Amino acid sequence: MPTVNVYFATNRQPYQPNRRDRAVYADGIAFGAELSTHDGISLRFGKAEVDVQPRGDGELRRVAVAEERLLKATADGQLVFGSRAVFDELRQAVAPDSATLSTGSRPVAYHHSTNDLLVVLHGYANDFEGGIIGAAEIAERLGRPNIFAFCWPSGERAVGVNYHDARKNAEASGKAIGRAFRILLGFLEDLSKRGIRCNRKIDVMAHSMGNYALRHAVQAMRPDLESPSAGALFDNLVLVAADDDADTLENDDGIAPILPYVRRTTVYYTHKDDVLQYSDKVKPNRDRLGQIGPKQMSAVPDSVVAIDVSDAVRGDDDGWLDHWYHRKTPLVVADIRESLRSENPNPAAIGSRQRLSDARRFKLNKQSGRRLGTRRTSRS
Repeated sequence: MPTVNVYFATNRQPYQPNRRDRAVYADGIAFGAELSTHDGISLRFGKAEVDVQPRGDGELRRVAVAEERLLKATADGQLVFGSRAVFDELRQAVAPDSATLSTGSRPVAYHHSTNDLLVVLHGYANDFEGGIIGAAEIAERLGRPNIFAFCWPSGERAVGVNYHDARKNAEASGKAIGRAFRILLGFLEDLSKRGIRCNRKIDVMAHSMGNYALRHAVQAMRPDLESPSAGALFDNLVLVAADDDADTLENDDGIAPILPYVRRTTVYYTHKDDVLQYSDKVKPNRDRLGQIGPKQMSAVPDSVVAIDVSDAVRGDDDGWLDHWYHRKTPLVVADIRESLRSENPNPAAIGSRQRLSDARRFKLNKQSGRRLGTRRTSRS
């Protein structure tokens, strides 16, 4: 059973765990279902260890929360930032051979690597444990050992989670997620200024309502995006089963503003997703990106690709599970894995895709086979 390290940031309110959970939360800090202080902007950083079964679910083994001293300095007068400790350890994992560059050093050619960092935003009805375990499962399925999860308060996994409350928390978490991205990107920029090589790229994956949280993170980052010095931010943006409007990639108040700063954006969708049907018809919400894909492909950049996974998922009476096809359906997992690794600008050359009528819409050819694990761990 492999052990996966999941680095994380969270804007959940911390609390003291009970005696039973202290073996896992060794620092005496756990995270609940409410927004953190300052309307959810306050962040804590740390690392979790998860045991993951190749064809099953994971078990949270240990959570270490990085020390923070932002108001009261240490004895030597220094403030302590948990993010710096976490990102410095993560840098060593991503690029263990990173070194200080001498003046006039020539740049090294870069090729996409499984060591690159994958940032994950979970969806609706995940407690902290569920968000961390889900990220570890994604890391194991995709062969991406370096993973960073943002765990926002999306409600717990118990029955009766208030969808509208979770949606409000997703919106409120946008500023915190944007802040976490700024801290991460700023850390890498600071390394570069200090002459430290870390030639790795960042991929981002959002699932379900995590896409709605991402939308508001993009809005919070717009001043940075509109800066004349803004450059490429992410290599791949993967939007899975997105519980956001189908035109979010077209509108300035959606995810659209970040698209010019991403090399490739891949949208996975299916009309068989029962969770999104519930969101679309009962809530009610407009057509969901995760059901029909981008509303108008002609209105989004050429770097956006849409993948219909309807033929790959089962779509039977247990359709709830089809909402987790990025973790449970082998054909979809394989396509995401290859897409993240590929430098080929031609999306048709990736996986077992079949082009649809639109040049940038594809479907996955049907493949029979049992899902990778079937125990339901969260709603979305």
